[in-house]
Amino acid sequence: MKFIYKFILLLSFASYANYSYSKVEPSAEDVNKLTQSALQGNTKDQTIIGMFYRDGSGVKQSYSEAFKWFKLAADHGDPIAQAELAYLYINGFGTEQSNEKAAHWFKVAAEQGDMGAQHRLGILYSEGKGVPKSHTKAFEWYLKSANQGYAPAQTSLGSLYLHGEEVPKDYQQAANWFQKAADQGYALAQSGLGILYKHGKGVPQDYQQAAKWYQKAADQGLAIAQYSLGKFYIDGNGVTQDDKKAREWFQKAADQGNVDAQTLLGMLYHYGKGGPQNDVQAGKWFQKAAEQGDSLSQYYLGELYNYGKGVPQDYKQAAKWYQKAADQGSALGQTYLGILYVDGKGVPQNYQQALKWFQKAANQGNAQGQTNLGIFYENGEGMSTNYQEALKWYQKAADQGYARAQTYLGILYADGKGIPQNYQQAAKWYQKAADQGDAQGQTLLGFLYLQGKGVQRDYQQALKWFQKSGEQGNRSSLFTLGYMYKNGLGVRQNYSKAKEYFGLSCDKGYQDGCDQYRELNMSKY
Repeated sequence: MKFIYKFILLLSFASYANYSYSKVEPSAEDVNKLTQSALQGNTKDQTIIGMFYRDGSGVKQSYSEAFKWFKLAADHGDPIAQAELAYLYINGFGTEQSNEKAAHWFKVAAEQGDMGAQHRLGILYSEGKGVPKSHTKAFEWYLKSANQGYAPAQTSLGSLYLHGEEVPKDYQQAANWFQKAADQGYALAQSGLGILYKHGKGVPQDYQQAAKWYQKAADQGLAIAQYSLGKFYIDGNGVTQDDKKAREWFQKAADQGNVDAQTLLGMLYHYGKGGPQNDVQAGKWFQKAAEQGDSLSQYYLGELYNYGKGVPQDYKQAAKWYQKAADQGSALGQTYLGILYVDGKGVPQNYQQALKWFQKAANQGNAQGQTNLGIFYENGEGMSTNYQEALKWYQKAADQGYARAQTYLGILYADGKGIPQNYQQAAKWYQKAADQGDAQGQTLLGFLYLQGKGVQRDYQQALKWFQKSGEQGNRSSLFTLGYMYKNGLGVRQNYSKAKEYFGLSCDKGYQDGCDQYRELNMSKY
């Protein structure tokens, strides 16, 4: 559960928030009065002055001054100042960074019942920072804080139950604690609750409830919730499918650096979903996500460079990004890196390297990689010809519905390579490919109908498939259409139409078409 894991990681970053006070900017007179009181030993005012310096409110911002005032109040037992002091030690603001000293002061404040300090101390135990790592201790402090109604602690407690750390995994308990925090408006808990409703963990699966809680968290600016909500709009889960709204939410999350949102935003721009197609914008977002290590964006960025979409065509850059994606196990990256090695684009031509990457992609079940591997075995590229292996890999890809593999599998059956010749099987696989619009499959199916091999001879069916393939520019089909019109096969004999089709095939570089066109032209047709 990818999103649950990312949600847990967020807790580590979101839970060190410091205390605050009224955000009304204090006047110089207010600051002066509070300072005088603080100098006379008033610990509450010492803490407030520390906050002023921490935030630069009414005074010049200074962590070292904040540290001084928090230390005075902390030494006099003020739990808020103790927690603030710990916060400065955690971050190394105004003093040396020290997890040990931070843990000390969080503990002192926690033992006085400060719920924020209790939660932060739990985090330190969870991460093993400044104290020995102990999920048991973390749980104890989270529970103390959560029982006081502290939403961040309730959320952290829910994540322990969700993840099963030092407590038995219990999705119902996770949902219970997330609900308590979510009801207080805590965005992380709202997002966590959304995850549980999405996956039906601890609560009945309910996409509308999931969308509701994602929405609440997203409206507060939580990037992971904005991404999750955008994904719901893409898929139409719990909300009406709406690519435009998906793009809006991905944009908000992407602007905050959410790598998954950056990738999907790039894809929406690339495919023109939810707004205008724009490969320049697609490239921008793929680049951001790719630099964060996202393998899907690395693949797409490679594609843009490979075909010069939104960026200048650059095969070396394409190879670079395909390689990064491939090294992370991306089957798409592996497949297209292999193709570059076959063509010698951006990398030296190297069939062994191509074979290596096609094999990796094929082993992951990637149909295109399986097909390319089959081609290598059939043609003996970088190895000895092996029709049985070619048949094996074409079959795997064809069974996934990959049209090109279905055509190539049909060819092996038609030619009796690696398997006894079987035109009926050839027709079966050509038909599957043809139905998906594969021009070569349509052409070869047409020939079987024309010749009556594996199917009953049927000129009308042959004509149908040659026409479909010819509309895609297949020169063999265009020539054969000319042949059928010239000879009146399935159509009324028509030399003008025959000449037209022969000419079209000639334009595609088919020499026999040129010869037939010239012959009819000389005959004044």
